[in-house]
Amino acid sequence: MIMSKYRYREVKNYIHNELKLTKEDIKEIMIPIVKEEVKRVFHNTYGNDVDIERWVRCMVSDEIKRNGDYSMIRNLCREIIKEEIADRLSIDISLKREGDKIMLNEQEP
Repeated sequence: MIMSKYRYREVKNYIHNELKLTKEDIKEIMIPIVKEEVKRVFHNTYGNDVDIERWVRCMVSDEIKRNGDYSMIRNLCREIIKEEIADRLSIDISLKREGDKIMLNEQEP
């Protein structure tokens, strides 16, 4: 459920005015709690192993089991690569008509 702006402001004002908590106070309280929760979730999912490579392997294995094939790996890789390079590269493709052939920035021998 999405909280309305009015409700958000109401809660925010209560935290700041009544409880006298600053952003820093909230971070100081929440960061250790979130760290512990993340550890608990990863421990429940992957055991005591803290090897990120193993986690990725487990996640990929789970995804393959769920989907039954390897096409999801190709799609995930495609999306990740696209996101990573989208802001770094600019690819210009121009079409040239030569008779009835359409060529993409290449000349045929």
